[in-house]
Amino acid sequence: MGKFEKKFTLAMDDDFNTPAAISAIFEMMNYFNQLNPKIEISVESAKKALAFLKKAENILGVSFTTSRVTKIPEHIIKLAREREKRRQENNWAEADKIREKMLQEGYAIKDLKKGFEIIRNEMEN
Repeated sequence: MGKFEKKFTLAMDDDFNTPAAISAIFEMMNYFNQLNPKIEISVESAKKALAFLKKAENILGVSFTTSRVTKIPEHIIKLAREREKRRQENNWAEADKIREKMLQEGYAIKDLKKGFEIIRNEMEN
């Protein structure tokens, strides 16, 4: 754990060498991701890794430890299902209207071979 923090600190001390600092963070993440799932890391090591990531977050102003998963509102899911139904009926004009309504609410829809994928438009919200 210490070697990653040391690399990070040296990078920051080197005229705020952000690429090298972020590289040290991702080296640590890759190290932990490549551990054999049967090998448990100690609580102390996990706490040190989390503390290091929190420190890096504070310095760089980015988040490595919080998830940005957002739930898609039920009415958007209903619109997407309604649009899919209109597409299956070859009612393209109505399907396009629904797509536009979803875009206005900040959600895009990607058509798949079977079904669809709803994507939050981060630029809108």
